Amino acid sequence: MSKKRHLPDWMVLGKSRKMEEMQEEVNQKNDEKVQKRKEDIIKEKNTKFDKALQSAKQKFKEEKKEAASQVFDHIMNEQTKEMKFEGKLIYSSHTNDCNMLCEDIEMALCDFNRGFGWFDMEWPVSYKVGKEDKTALIQICTAPDTCYLFHISCMGCIPSNLKSLLLNKHIKKVGVNIESDIWKLERDYDIHVIDIIKNSMEDIGVLANKILGCKEHWSLEGLVKHLFNHKINKDPILRKGDWSKYPLSEEQKCYAATDAYVSYKVYEKLMNKQSSDL
Repeated sequence: MSKKRHLPDWMVLGKSRKMEEMQEEVNQKNDEKVQKRKEDIIKEKNTKFDKALQSAKQKFKEEKKEAASQVFDHIMNEQTKEMKFEGKLIYSSHTNDCNMLCEDIEMALCDFNRGFGWFDMEWPVSYKVGKEDKTALIQICTAPDTCYLFHISCMGCIPSNLKSLLLNKHIKKVGVNIESDIWKLERDYDIHVIDIIKNSMEDIGVLANKILGCKEHWSLEGLVKHLFNHKINKDPILRKGDWSKYPLSEEQKCYAATDAYVSYKVYEKLMNKQSSDL
């Protein structure tokens, strides 16, 4: 039977010290890992905090800028005079009445060699994709103090004399971005408009670029601001209202008449500028 070997005390002590040193080394490495993880967590939190702080500062800066812009726009709007139609407004919602009025307009414009009608249209705004409601209203301003509103959605079609007036090549239809409106009439009421576009239509935006020597995509509102430093009512509640509903409110009538009237004033201003430049 073999005897169990006993290590000398000095060897046992050396082995114990080595184990302690190895354990201390492991503990030190673990401590370093824990400390590194703590530092990484703190750094990550600081980075997130810095980003959140910068984002908050940027948002505050943008909100402050937007608020200042809104205050400035409000002050400018308060100080800017509004251009509004205040003349005689003739509102027609019946076919026979429309035919008589259009016959008078056509005769007057041709007889007095004025030959211009300032033109605009309104229709209800549809919120369905790919759907556009029919033209409900045609506005024609024949003088700075006279505007006709033809509520054609109540008539079911474009009356014959209104069609004759529109097709008359001796009476020029004038408006901003008018060509798209004229094409809409063809889509809505099967009226062939190519002759109107070729022979008796004038786009004020195109005319403005020619006279002012620029290349802008003008809106009526933009032209009024540029030429008169005035504004016009573009209340979205009115603009997007139901223009097919009878009768139109007084606010709708004034809004519609103003667009045609303002086209008249813009055209007049441009022609006077062209004359003075020549």
